[in-house]
Amino acid sequence: MKTGQYIKVTRQQDTVQDADAPHNKLLTTLANAVGCTEEGGGPIKNFGSFGEEGEFDELKA
Repeated sequence: MKTGQYIKVTRQQDTVQDADAPHNKLLTTLANAVGCTEEGGGPIKNFGSFGEEGEFDELKA
């Protein structure tokens, strides 16, 4: 994980607007970073049953 820096993950100019940066993507990124897997052994694709699938690649080192 990248540390010590501010990473903008929204597409909006206003960084307070987080409509396109759902929390489940952050949680998916963190879960995969610490080695959590889905039942089949693969990486987690969506933390929870809501929001957008995927991770924030910008957070990965």
